[in-house]
Amino acid sequence: MQRVISAGGVVFRRKGKDIQVLMIKDSYGKNAFPKGHVERGETVEQTALRETAEEVNLEKLKVVRKIGTNNFWFTQGGERIHKTVHYFLMESEDAAAEPSPQWEIDKCFWVRLEEFPKIEIYKNLGSVVKKAVKFLYEIKAGMGK
Repeated sequence: MQRVISAGGVVFRRKGKDIQVLMIKDSYGKNAFPKGHVERGETVEQTALRETAEEVNLEKLKVVRKIGTNNFWFTQGGERIHKTVHYFLMESEDAAAEPSPQWEIDKCFWVRLEEFPKIEIYKNLGSVVKKAVKFLYEIKAGMGK
């Protein structure tokens, strides 16, 4: 059995009085978040920033907080693999920046915070979405002050 550790980001931006969340469509045609493998010497937070920036071509990202860990199993080449993905809430500090898909990502798109929980996504990301929504509504409430 092999163990793999990855990290990624749930990216948001402030657009006027709204918050938008970045989604990707992966190579399987599913909505998800950018993520990738931890490299030697990196923390999971450093990996999340690097991989997110590389995969969606955004430069000015800032980690706000860790929002969860996702664990799952899959089979590759006949071998069972246990994967742990650490997710961080990140803000795009450039509200005008537009992501562009890189690597194995087919599409990047922004969704309004109100629509974010309704997006069809991998079931095992439900707790990550729930925590992100909670924190993003707290941030939005603070924007009105």
